[in-house]
Amino acid sequence: LGFSRVGIQTIWQVEKDEYCLKVLAKHWPDVRRITNIEEAETADLATPHIITGGFPCQPVSLAGKRRAQSDARWLWPSMCSIIARLRPAFAVIENVPGILSAGYDAVCDDLENEAYTIGTLVIPACAFEYPHLRNRLWILAHTNSVRVAEGRPANCRGQAGPSVPASVVPSGDWQAVAA
Repeated sequence: LGFSRVGIQTIWQVEKDEYCLKVLAKHWPDVRRITNIEEAETADLATPHIITGGFPCQPVSLAGKRRAQSDARWLWPSMCSIIARLRPAFAVIENVPGILSAGYDAVCDDLENEAYTIGTLVIPACAFEYPHLRNRLWILAHTNSVRVAEGRPANCRGQAGPSVPASVVPSGDWQAVAA
């Protein structure tokens, strides 16, 4: 919704929860929705400039069993598959801070292997004047790799990728997040 408010067009969505689908339909009545992320992995999707999304937090939440990759709800591989296939310039990924100690390294490794440079930050809901803390972790990934633009595999093997241009980083007081 925030992206829409600044003029960024939503071209498709992936969601399976019935209530969430109703909310999405209210705000984006004419946008294509896919209800199964595994179907989205192979669907004919328009390539966006930015992929935004969050995969289920239950596998990494401090309130849960924290089984991360061994939890059936760990849908990061499917989301990564879509990012790798469509190769948007940016990916904005949201989850709970619990991912920092369960699954974060796998997410970052996967993105770096696809030639994305990564920045991570935690933003609490109270930063937007909501009456609760509700921290959320954001992974901002960017690539301007020629290999990626040509659709060739990156195979970075952990080497540093391209840096994020200063023009796309909002000004402000940025705080580093330690894993």
